[in-house]
Amino acid sequence: MARALGVPATSYRSRIRRYITIVFFLALVLCAVGGLAYFSVIKLSQCEPFSEEREYWWRVSSTFFAALTVLMFISFIVGAHSLFKIALLKKGRSGEEAVARILERGLPDTYYVLNSVKKNGGDVDHIVVGETGVFVVETKNYAGSRLVPVPGDKWLLDGEPVESPSLQVLRHIRWLRKVIGSKYPVYGIVVNVGSASISATECDRVAILEASKLPEFIKSGPLVLTQREIEQIVNVLSRYLEALTEST
Repeated sequence: MARALGVPATSYRSRIRRYITIVFFLALVLCAVGGLAYFSVIKLSQCEPFSEEREYWWRVSSTFFAALTVLMFISFIVGAHSLFKIALLKKGRSGEEAVARILERGLPDTYYVLNSVKKNGGDVDHIVVGETGVFVVETKNYAGSRLVPVPGDKWLLDGEPVESPSLQVLRHIRWLRKVIGSKYPVYGIVVNVGSASISATECDRVAILEASKLPEFIKSGPLVLTQREIEQIVNVLSRYLEALTEST
């Protein structure tokens, strides 16, 4: 069983909390404005007809109800967007956890697995370090019938363009080489755990695999790292994780 290195990042939880906070704040604002609008209507009903006081409260209540209408519209848009983002984050996280279990159970204890490694501009789903090299694994949970990589590092899901996971992997590889050094071999892998099938096996030097085939693919490569080199890479990544933990 592979060794898990460091504490898995929880950036997705903080993002979910942020979206929940936004929805909660909008609900509070709506309640406050709605309460003021209701209060202004009560005051309006208590005024004498055609009096200046009634005219004043009529303007106040009209303003509050106009503000309430605008806020309800904004809250609907922002709230729906936030709930959609929360659903996407939970869906993506469930796929990452499934792949993490496959890696940790399918690889021997000579391998190290890091999950959800935070970096500027996002996070790396999985990093595997072992005698066959360093692997960056990007997990996707695409629902649909067919996911196809096309020339130009573009991907189509049922004919519609989606963010390129192979391009994400290449960005992660460039970042990782800056952290551990460029002398170590780093390979990229894209895994889809959703219902969409992928006919290709490679895109721009990035392998495309089913999750169940990940451990065998990683173990089947040539031996390119010595035990000393593995420990050096692991030490660098450990220091990176420690520095990241101290800064948060």
